[in-house]
Amino acid sequence: MKITKYKILNTRYKQGYTFIELIVVIAIFSIISSVVLFNFSDFSTNISLQNTTSDIALQIKEAQSDAISGRLNDTINLYVDSSGLEYYKPSFGMRFEIDRPSNFIKFTDLDKDRVYGGDCSSAVTNTECLKDVKINGFDSITNICVVKTTDLSNCEDVSILDISFERPFPDAIISADGDGTNFFENNSAQVTLVSSKGSQRKIIINSVGNISIEQVAP
Repeated sequence: MKITKYKILNTRYKQGYTFIELIVVIAIFSIISSVVLFNFSDFSTNISLQNTTSDIALQIKEAQSDAISGRLNDTINLYVDSSGLEYYKPSFGMRFEIDRPSNFIKFTDLDKDRVYGGDCSSAVTNTECLKDVKINGFDSITNICVVKTTDLSNCEDVSILDISFERPFPDAIISADGDGTNFFENNSAQVTLVSSKGSQRKIIINSVGNISIEQVAP
């Protein structure tokens, strides 16, 4: 009987974890948690950037659709040409500025000069500004460029980009540096956005009105 009791007591003392084993388990758990959280952070950041670029591309497409369909069919788009003739020709567009990396502007081109000339802070109703849009999250515009030649790989940096559309054509009118005479009907423009983690995606708008999104290689 004494031997049996000793064996039972000895078995009880051997159950459970030692302090060192607990430390090892906690360390392994912490490492796994850190890896999971790090990967989740990168994943969520990439999803945010993808959503941001998709949203901006959709809003460019919306400006194109508004121009073609004739949105705001009233005097706001009543155009007076050099001969004094009045006619309705809706034109809508988007402005991107490298000095305003967290915003872009949706506008209606009232004077048909192919560039934005409004004031979003003004209470005047006939301004060209439709909306000053804030980019969500920590994503921002990091580069704006225009392909000015037949060499599509040569995209020249610009400080201001205006993309406008005029009824009835879906073609994009691409103007650089706020100069309506400096426009490129047969080329393309790119707006590159960067996330807080450094990932980049670019929106490409070509002269025929096609809009696409590409991942930028690190």
